[in-house]
Amino acid sequence: MTTGIYTIENLLDGKLYVGFATDWIKRRSYHKHQLVNKCHPNGHLQNAVNIYGIDNFEFEILEECEEQFLASQEHYWATMLDTHNRNRGYNILPTDPYGRVRMSKESVEKMRISNTGKEVSAETRLKLSIAGIGRIFPEDVKKKIAESHKGKVASQETREKQRLAKLGHVQSFEQIEKRMEKIRGIKKPEGFGDKIRERTSKKIMCTDITTGKIGIFDSGKIAAEELGITRRTLITQLQKGDIWRKKYKLEYYAKSESNIS
Repeated sequence: MTTGIYTIENLLDGKLYVGFATDWIKRRSYHKHQLVNKCHPNGHLQNAVNIYGIDNFEFEILEECEEQFLASQEHYWATMLDTHNRNRGYNILPTDPYGRVRMSKESVEKMRISNTGKEVSAETRLKLSIAGIGRIFPEDVKKKIAESHKGKVASQETREKQRLAKLGHVQSFEQIEKRMEKIRGIKKPEGFGDKIRERTSKKIMCTDITTGKIGIFDSGKIAAEELGITRRTLITQLQKGDIWRKKYKLEYYAKSESNIS
């Protein structure tokens, strides 16, 4: 039983398909059977066989290697021979040196279109949640996820959904400790504390736009406590300048303000 990397070569134009097999004879038979019966999962390779005929394709072992190195060697040869380039090869699915299954951009786009508008049931969401427990992503995947989220701003609808989802949720002691450890390890930029103190030590003016009533608080801390919000929320509202809770306008107090009651 031969284990290794194999190629399927178009003898007319030199295009190649690279794959790996733990049993080369069985794998070769599978490819030929699927191609002859016009049901091969690789549409690019199947179309070529339909045009040129199976007799113009050669199946051979490129390199014998141990099973533990199959994925890395397949990735090496597919990259070296540029078989993901449709002008040079027939590989569609991206190869991976660690054997992780990856989908082509075309497949991802097809899935995205087919799933647009579909609603996931509560049962399916629960199954996905359970399946993801304890999953650890490789560092390169973590970086890609982080990069993909940079600059994205959640819509008001999304933020509201997130807020409602967290209502009534009580964090465990372990979760709180984990968050605190992460916060302790973050190095604050120079002058960070001064900026926070400067923001929270200023007087805050709260205007009820429905009645015209104005309240003055001596500091951000007092304002947050009296209004029942966190200081972070208070600072966010001051920066945005939006009407809070549909009736209050929060702003830094300037002594020149008039008509204060």
